[in-house]
Amino acid sequence: MHNILDTEPDLLVCDNLNRRIIACLIDQIIVFVIVGIPLFVVRTVETMEGMQYVGEEVALLLFISVSWIYESAMISSAHQATFGKIAFGLSVTSLEGNRISFARSTGRFFCKYLPISYIGFFMAAFTRKRQALHDLIAGTLVLQD
Repeated sequence: MHNILDTEPDLLVCDNLNRRIIACLIDQIIVFVIVGIPLFVVRTVETMEGMQYVGEEVALLLFISVSWIYESAMISSAHQATFGKIAFGLSVTSLEGNRISFARSTGRFFCKYLPISYIGFFMAAFTRKRQALHDLIAGTLVLQD
């Protein structure tokens, strides 16, 4: 298995972690709008009627599900990036530089929520290829276009 960075040194690994962080925030805002606004409307109706239609567990499950489908579908698509990453010219590839599958993107997504993953985000500042823990586990790179 060859590494795309060994054969194509012109490709740039995203060296600016601020871009990745802001791209992630943009994606979280998008998911919040998709999930949060309808939930707010439902909660408002619940308050007016004095009933509860959607519990906290359902709201959390909905947020995680929409986040997962959004990120995994976008990263495994021809764009190879979420809207946040597209805004900063970033893309996610395999170590060989290929588009990753929905299953691999799903694994990458859920690795972000491992108990030690918050430390894993900071690993990107110290690894040669700027890979966070979820990138190392999934065998992916975040490249700058």
